[in-house]
Amino acid sequence: MENMENSRLSKIVSMNRLTPENCRFSLSSGGFLLMECLGETSEMMGRVILHRAFPFEYPESFLAVMDTEQNELGVIQDVTDFDPETRQFLRCALARRYYMPIIVRIDSIKERFGFSYWKCKTDQGDVSFSVKDTYRSILKVGENRIVITDADGARYDIPDLIHFDKKSFRKIELYL
Repeated sequence: MENMENSRLSKIVSMNRLTPENCRFSLSSGGFLLMECLGETSEMMGRVILHRAFPFEYPESFLAVMDTEQNELGVIQDVTDFDPETRQFLRCALARRYYMPIIVRIDSIKERFGFSYWKCKTDQGDVSFSVKDTYRSILKVGENRIVITDADGARYDIPDLIHFDKKSFRKIELYL
């Protein structure tokens, strides 16, 4: 029994570290990240997806690389371990996956049937979105920053509540 638990633990603890020596990344014509495993015989893994282990504290470190079936292929310890071209590919994939417009003004928040409906101005233009379970969908990150996750999983950032306009702050204050 103890051997079985040690075996499970070693699988959890072991991690395949991805480095410039054992893999290569590129972008497809559609902008998707592709990975090739290097070795005696190179193997194209195809499309991969990056997941941040610590999205706010270390946005370019400890990146899990997953295939399209959500199987972990390995971990990139830090984007800066790679050459400038590969860093650009990795950063492009992260920006696409973790796209998060910055809310500069909240025009309205209306609640109805367990949802709140938001109309906001972001750095990308005007948006409307709905949030289910509003209190749980607003994450405080640090002292003055919040991230809002809408019903579809899209995220919106308010980087500094202290410098947020007063009318907008009053609309969101109830949920903080």
